[in-house]
Amino acid sequence: MIIGGVTLDKDLYWTDEFQFTLGAGTAARTIYGNEIVQNVKLYGGQPMTLEGTVGSGWQSRTTVQALVALAANPTEAFNVTLPDSRTFLVMFRNEDPPTVSFQPITPASAPDGDFWYYGTIKLRIMT
Repeated sequence: MIIGGVTLDKDLYWTDEFQFTLGAGTAARTIYGNEIVQNVKLYGGQPMTLEGTVGSGWQSRTTVQALVALAANPTEAFNVTLPDSRTFLVMFRNEDPPTVSFQPITPASAPDGDFWYYGTIKLRIMT
């Protein structure tokens, strides 16, 4: 998996892949009792939450630092390539902070760049 040129360690899971509606609609009644339904197809905006757990999806400290650096560009879009080769244009979900949230798998007072973390990356698909 790659986000904006940062290669992630394997086993992050897209938790909300199938929790999005590709359409929106309203229904209302006129004063004569007729129902009016309006539907529209949605383009972009699907959340992509990538999560690791204490048992899988670990990222090195160096990788987490690179993700934090990407997230520091709130108006920039990035390509994400998933392990199954699907590619999406995404932005970090700054409206839903924190966009990058990782914790160490075990406590450490002075972790090096190879120390392991697990956590969450919050993205939004743009197209």
